[in-house]
Amino acid sequence: SCPCGNDDPSAGCSNSLGVGGILRATGSGSVSADDMVLFVTNVPSNRFGLLCMANDPSSGGILGDGRLCSAGAGGFRRFPTQTSGSLGFFGQAGIIDFTQQNFGAGGQIFSGSTWTFQMWYRDDQGTCGTGFNLSNGYVVTFKP
Repeated sequence: SCPCGNDDPSAGCSNSLGVGGILRATGSGSVSADDMVLFVTNVPSNRFGLLCMANDPSSGGILGDGRLCSAGAGGFRRFPTQTSGSLGFFGQAGIIDFTQQNFGAGGQIFSGSTWTFQMWYRDDQGTCGTGFNLSNGYVVTFKP
């Protein structure tokens, strides 16, 4: 359950729009193709956000107006700060290439590895009043 009764069973905990941010992917999850695109919808417009990844799903502890779905012994890896723009949308392509160029050996994605992704985003008018929320978690096991 979400921290202040802001449950959305099909997404992250509800935000100021009355729905939760939804993290999804397109593409194959193939390391060699690097064609997976992660995108988040149903978030407030013109807000900052960070896509994070970790090597282990979390137990779902409360964080801000949401629940943490990604953790791990190696900690979080963050992608560059984004803005949701006027449409309330975040997107990230080139996942494999970015991790190989910007994260140390413990944060690179290889075939057979499993990573959990989650979007942290500002939500100043959110349900619980903490000023930020999280999308759902999205788990990917990568293939060759």
